[in-house]
Parts: sequence; structure tokens; C-alpha cells
Amino acid sequence: MDLHHSDNPPSHPELLELLAAEFASTKYDIRAFLRQLALTRTYQRAIEMPATVADQSKPAAAKLPALEAQAKSLEAAASMAEEAGKKAVETLEAAKKDVAPFAAELAKAQAAVAEAKMAHEAALQARDAAQKDLAARQDLQKSLSEAADKAAEAAARLPAEAELAGAAATFRARAGKLAGETAAGTKDLADKTAAAAAKAAPLAEAEKAAGAVQARLTGANALVKAMADARVEAEVGRKSAKVAASVAVRRVADARALVDYGVLHATAAASRERARRVNSELALAKSPDELAAREAKAAEAKKAHEAAVKTAEAARRDLAAREDALNAVSEAAGKAEEVATKAAKDAELMAAAARVRTTRDRLNAEVAELRKAVPRRDEAARKAAEQVAAAERARAEGSSAKEKLAQLESEAKPAAEKAAADEARREEAFGKLTTIWTERFLVADLSALTPEQVAWSMMQATGVVEQQRAASEAEIAKKTPPVAESDRAKAVEDLVYGKLKANEAPFVKLYGAGPGQPPDEFCATVDQALFVANGGLVRGWLAPAAGNLVDRLMKTEDPKDLSRELYLGIFTRRPTEGEMNEVGQYLAKRPQAKLAAIQEIVWAMLSSVEFRFKH
Repeated sequence: MDLHHSDNPPSHPELLELLAAEFASTKYDIRAFLRQLALTRTYQRAIEMPATVADQSKPAAAKLPALEAQAKSLEAAASMAEEAGKKAVETLEAAKKDVAPFAAELAKAQAAVAEAKMAHEAALQARDAAQKDLAARQDLQKSLSEAADKAAEAAARLPAEAELAGAAATFRARAGKLAGETAAGTKDLADKTAAAAAKAAPLAEAEKAAGAVQARLTGANALVKAMADARVEAEVGRKSAKVAASVAVRRVADARALVDYGVLHATAAASRERARRVNSELALAKSPDELAAREAKAAEAKKAHEAAVKTAEAARRDLAAREDALNAVSEAAGKAEEVATKAAKDAELMAAAARVRTTRDRLNAEVAELRKAVPRRDEAARKAAEQVAAAERARAEGSSAKEKLAQLESEAKPAAEKAAADEARREEAFGKLTTIWTERFLVADLSALTPEQVAWSMMQATGVVEQQRAASEAEIAKKTPPVAESDRAKAVEDLVYGKLKANEAPFVKLYGAGPGQPPDEFCATVDQALFVANGGLVRGWLAPAAGNLVDRLMKTEDPKDLSRELYLGIFTRRPTEGEMNEVGQYLAKRPQAKLAAIQEIVWAMLSSVEFRFKH
């Protein structure tokens, strides 16, 4: 499925959707999902093509026009979807180009905003600095004035302390000086506040211009997004339409392949029949004894027909005579019944009436038998007539063949060559159809297991995997710290794999493709057979131990139960009645060597084609 795409769509897309939904419904339980797949009729398809392939070409031929019309319609839809996709791409690219000028304009406007903002922020910083300096001077001036007043008040109370008077004078002088500076600072602050206000207007204008450009860019980007969404939708539609068209085209090709095979099959059959007829007539023309035999058979059939006709006519005449006699006797029996009724006490009359009734009953039985015999005689006459006609045709063919001996000799070789050529074309078409049906899962694919698959399949079938799993579960259970319950299953599987992985190596060595061999072709070798038959590894797996396959079989007494366990364990299917009988008969011949017999059967099954191939 990883190879499926719009140029190589799945054969049954609806099935994939169904499987995906089913897999999700199982909460992604892979084991349950694989089990469901293995139990499907599709998975269990036979590998042989059905014998009725040619018969199926007629329904396919009837459906072909509708399939072709559907494919043509879907191809047109796919073409329209392709054009819509291209147009969506062009529209998107045009929308992207329209965005570029707005982006450049926005960058320019944002640069102007940054420049105006820098100027405004510089003016604000200068204003704030002047305001801070003025506040500091005003605060110091206030403190100096208060200090001068307090120092003067102290000096007035302490005239002897000249330093107090000096300090007060100093504070007063400095406060006076600061008053001038504060006035200058107030003017500077007013100037810088006006300058900052003046810088705010260009910033507002720049921000307004940038906002307008941003709005236009946002609109353009929204259009780009809408166009991108439309392009995605168009692309999805294009791929869907392409897949639908591809599937329809492939179904047309499949149906046409089946129809073509039907035509070639009929042509080959006609050629074979013509070659057979020419050869038959030629052999007949070259055989005087056969011609004489046909003449004699025609004469014999004619005599038999004449005899059958006479017998049928005699039977009809006999039936008519008997029916007339029966009618007369039936009338006499009726009158006799009247006499018997009226003279019930007359023994002689009663006996005479009884004799009449007996005669009537006997004639009834005879007429009934003749009525059954007449159709049989007529059928025999009809069949004799058919035999006469067949014998006459055969005689006529013989006479005709003798007359055209030279013509038949000239026709025999071309007829045989044409039959061979037509059969070759039919075989080629059959091979092509087999490939198609295999790819469409109408028949199963026959392919050999990989070396690794052979190794693990043998270990699974013989019980080695289950033995190792039991040992691994016990080992995991003893671990300290204990493995979390949620991780235990994976830990067990990892441990089983680690313990048994080494068994793959000899299988890879023996079953893998050798130098120069195609890696995907099946190649059986003597070494493989000897390895399975005599190798210590496989023979060790066939020793009974701890509930493995051979151990279970040894403990099973009923041959039929043993057969079921055997076939389910190795082939994962139930045995047929014939297979159960074969196993039972083989074991019955070796009652004293049951273990050896079971090991030989298991070995034979592990070496079989059914085990080595997946189908």
C-alpha cells in the first residue's frame, strides 16, 4: 500500500477505506485485524484460475461499453480537475505577486514610523530630563529657602554665633541664584514640551499611514490564504478525480483483457476443432476399411430402424385391437353385472358373470402394459432414426473425404499450424489475464517464503516459539525491579526474538539466493532437503518436549484428532477426510514405532510445497 498514489491507485480504493475504518474500530489491535484478514475469502483465494474464465468474457463484453463510457466521463472530469488545479495555482501565484508591493510599502511605512518614533522618543526624553532637572532645582531651592529661614531664626536667637548668620546668608544667596536658574529651567521645559508635542504629530501620521498599508496587506494576505485553500481543495479534487479515472481506465483494461481472452479462446477452440476435423477426415480418406465399416454401419442402422419401426407399428396395432376387445368385454361385463344383480341366487349365472369380469380385468392389465410399451417402441424407433442419420452423415463424410483427399492433405498442415498459433496467443492472453487477476486479488499469488519466514514458521509449527515464550515469561517475571505490566508483552517478545534469532542463519545460508541467482525466484536445492531431513537443528525440534507439537501428537490416541492437531499446527487448516485417512493408515502400519512415524509425517509436511509457499 506504500506504493499507492494518484499515478498508481489501489485496485479497490473503497476496500482500503473500509479496512482503515475497521482497523480504527478495533482500536488498532493488529492481531485481531490480521486475524480478520486471514479469515476472509479474499485471503483464502485459490491459486488456480477458474475453469470458467472464457465463459466470463461474455458478461464482461456486455459491460464493456458502460465501463468505457464511465472511464471516458471520469477522464474528462479528471482533465477538468487538472485545469482547475492549474488555474488555482496561477491565481495563487498572482495573489502572491500582489502581496509583494504591499509588503515593500509596509516596510517603508514602518521605517518612517520607526524614524518618527525615535525623534518623538528623543524629544520626550529631553522633556523628561528638563522636567526632572527643574524639579530637582525647585526642590533644592525650596530646601535652601527653608534652611535660610531656619538659620536666620537661629542666628537671631544666638547673635554670638556668627557662623549661623553666615550660613543663613549663604543659603539665601544660593536660593536666590537657584530662583534664576529655575525660571530658565521652566522656560526650557516649556520649550522641550512643545518640541515633544510637535514630534507626536508626524509619528501619528506615520502610524496612520502604516496602519492603512497594513490593512491592505492583511486583505491581500487573506486573499492569498483563500487562494491557497482553494488550491489545496483543487489539488485534492484533482487527485481524487485522477484516482477515479485511473481506476476506471484500469477496469476497462481488465474487462478488455477478459473479452480479448474470450475471443482468442473461441478462436483457438475453433482452430483446434477444424484441425481435428481435417485430420479425422484425412485419416478416414486414407482408410478403406473405415469407409467400408461406415457403409456397413449405415446399412445396419437402417435395418435396425426398419425393425424398430415395424415393432412400434405392431405395438400400436396390438394396442388398438386390445382396446377394441376391452371395450367389447367391458360392455359385456356391464350387462353381466345386471344379470348377476337380478339373479343373485342363480349360481351358474353368477359364475358366468365372474368369468366376464376376470376377462375384463386381464384385458385392462394388458392394455395398460401396451400403453406403456408403445411410447417405448416409438422412442426406440426415434433413436434408431437418429442413429441412421448419424451413420448416413458418417458415410457421407467418408465418401466426401475420399473425394477430397488431396485437398485434405493440403489443409492438414496449415490447420495444425493455425491451431498451434491460436493456442499460443490464447496462452499468452491467459498469462496476461492471470497476472491481472493476481494483482486484483481475484486469485491468490503463489510465492515462496523468505528464508527467515521458513525458519520462524518451522519454529512456530514445531512448538519451539511457544517453549521459548514460556521460558521468557518466567525470566521476565523474576526480573528486579519488575517489568511494568504494560511493557511485559513487548519485553517477552523481544526476549523470545533475541533467543531464537540465531536459528535464522542456517536457513538464510541454505534458502537464500546464491551468487548470480535472482533474489525473488524460488530455487530448491539438495542441500535444503538434506538440512531438513538430517540436520540436527530441525531434528531437535521434532523431539517430544514440554508440550511441543510432537509431544502433543504422541499423547493423542484418536488418529482423526491427531490429524486435526497435525494439520492445524503445521498448515493452519483442517485436514480433509482423505488426508485424515492417509495419516491413520500410515500410523496403523507402524503401531510399535509411533514416534518415528509422527516425526516422518511432520518432516514430510514441513518439506512440502504447501508449507514453503504462501498462497
